Amino acid sequence: MAAAIEVRGGGSGRLRLAAVADASGPTLQTFATRPLRRGPPVHTDGLAQL
Repeated sequence: MAAAIEVRGGGSGRLRLAAVADASGPTLQTFATRPLRRGPPVHTDGLAQL
């Protein structure tokens, strides 16, 4: 499973969950960036694959 939470000001916005094949860098990068508009920053938990 992979999860992404939108940051809105001082709080959280939308949550997105997806089943992913593995936790490899390419898989997680695709999940993390696919639905994003160009420009907003992406924050991670520091996982080495990202």
